Formats: sequence, C-alpha cells, structure tokens
Amino acid sequence: MNILFVVSNLSYPPAEGAHDQTLNLIINLIKNGYIVKLQGFIKSDSSFDLDRLKTDIPELKLGKFENYSTNYIFLAIKNIFCRRKISHELFDIIHFEGFGVLTSVTNYRNSHSKLLMSLIDPWARRQKRRMLASKSTIHKLVFLFLGKLLIG
Repeated sequence: MNILFVVSNLSYPPAEGAHDQTLNLIINLIKNGYIVKLQGFIKSDSSFDLDRLKTDIPELKLGKFENYSTNYIFLAIKNIFCRRKISHELFDIIHFEGFGVLTSVTNYRNSHSKLLMSLIDPWARRQKRRMLASKSTIHKLVFLFLGKLLIG
C-alpha cells in the first residue's frame, strides 16, 4: 500500500508531541511493509533537519517541502489559489495533517486515492472555537468556506 503524508508543519527532530506522534505512525507503517512518502510545509529550515531525517528513517520517501512564514489560515488560503500539485504518483491513501494543507489535497477527491485527515490537529480545533466565537462575520465565513472544501 502506497501512503502519502502531507504535513502542514513539521519539525525534525520532533519539537512537539504532535510531530512525534506523526513520525511514530510513519515509522510503524514502514516497519509493517507500507510504502510511505512525506511532504508538505515547514516553518523554518532551522527546525527541520532533512539530512538527519534521511539518516534516521532511510526507507521514508521524501517529497517537496516548502517554507512558509505566514499564519496557518493564510497557508490554507494560499493553497486554494495556488493549487499546487502534491505529487504525480498514485497513492492508496493520502493522510493530511491540518487545516493548512486541506486545500492542497482537494484535487484528489475524484481520484482512486482515499483521503484521511489526521486526528492530530489541535490547532484546527482551537481555531474553530476562536472563529465561531468571533464577532467577525468574515472570520466565520472563511472557516466555514474552508470546511466546505473538506466535505464537498
């Protein structure tokens, strides 16, 4: 089985519990014979040691990683308009982490790939609470619009 992990923010070595959980899941999938490719976004090169990741998990296929310095919401909006291709390969499962990369995977909706959103996304839960509690109609509309992209 071919699995693509698309991450919205990753550090290596892991700096946060969610990053550690993601990498442990990937390591266990590889140990059980799955082919795993990882790509996505990082906040800074200083928090992501690509060479060490290649050394520590040599079986992991690596795709493109892009830096972003903007807000997480702006990453999602930017991905709507840029419509970057995630990969040209076919995957059985595309596992995406977080609200920020949601719009990057919507072009796979009509493919044979199954989309799986990570349960490890505390940021999205916090952001949803903030947005829905906000008095700003614009904040609410942005969140609801991006949420609609997920469910169609």
